[in-house]
Amino acid sequence: MKDVLAAVQMMGTQVLALTRAFTPLVNSSVGKVTPAQTTAQETQTVAQTARVAAQVA
Repeated sequence: MKDVLAAVQMMGTQVLALTRAFTPLVNSSVGKVTPAQTTAQETQTVAQTARVAAQVA
């Protein structure tokens, strides 16, 4: 059960990161950073979350 919960949490984190990365591409009035910077930052966040989740499992 803990594995399922960890997987669901990781998927939720990935969906949030993709949403945050995609929003500035669709709506240019969101934020001041470029889409490339946002994508790079969110990719790093997802990678870090995946590492932490792997350590927990």
